[in-house]
Amino acid sequence: MKQKLINFKQSGLHRFILKHQKYAPILFFIGGFIFDTLTLGRIDRLYDLVVLCLHMTSLSITLFLYNLSDDGAWKNTFLDRFKDYFPLAIQFFFGGLSSAYVIYFSRSVSLSKTASFFVILVALFLANEFLKKRISNKYLQFSIYFFISFTFFTFMIPVFVKAMNPTIFLISGAISLTCTLLLITFIYAKSPSTREEIKLGKLLSIILAIYVTINGFYYFKLIPPVPLALQVGIVAHDVTTTKDAYLVTYERQEDLIFWRDYNSKFIHQPNEPVYVFSSDFCTNSITKIYYSPVEVV
Repeated sequence: MKQKLINFKQSGLHRFILKHQKYAPILFFIGGFIFDTLTLGRIDRLYDLVVLCLHMTSLSITLFLYNLSDDGAWKNTFLDRFKDYFPLAIQFFFGGLSSAYVIYFSRSVSLSKTASFFVILVALFLANEFLKKRISNKYLQFSIYFFISFTFFTFMIPVFVKAMNPTIFLISGAISLTCTLLLITFIYAKSPSTREEIKLGKLLSIILAIYVTINGFYYFKLIPPVPLALQVGIVAHDVTTTKDAYLVTYERQEDLIFWRDYNSKFIHQPNEPVYVFSSDFCTNSITKIYYSPVEVV
């Protein structure tokens, strides 16, 4: 192990990190983002579940190790050799988890309605790069962690319990809040440098404010009801079924509007039937979907 560490410190990768250490956190953040973008698919797939759980667990452990490293807790241990890489690992896991959320949230066709949630997600991570102290700012560090944790549990718990409703969302948020507060309290008790840098009451107020804000977004339907999402929802002239597919006749959109292949305006002919076709992405959760009647004028 020691020889491998020596070889790494003499490698081109290590020299590159030292030379560009100012930009290393953002590179690792982007690396985590790209990694999950290329590998993740469905939230209920075993591979995705394992990767996300490993990311979340590793993030929590690395956050603990990083905050205690300033107190010399790992001095004369093998962990002391890796303390300079803890911030990079945190950035990687932040990037990996956030990319997963973007992938799953993007399955919702109502992105315009939920764009504000994505703005918050992007703003948090941009702030992490532009703040002078970056990831060492513990207020920002734990705030992003809670946001990531909250979103993680709102994905995972519906998949495992095979149910999805407002109660499950509240339970997911409560579990995330409890886990985050336990981690903060544990680090605060073990780390003198953390106690000097932050005021516990102020940090807890920030965490609770984020908790209330996310629940408010969910109440006003500014967050998609993950892991359920509407992938396609169009008004069509005709819908027929074959053995393993649907044939849908609808108004094509102009080529300039590349992000949508159907026309948002439906041209109705007298006495012509109107069809509404939708395709939903959902895990194997037991969920009832209700459709409201549509009036054609």
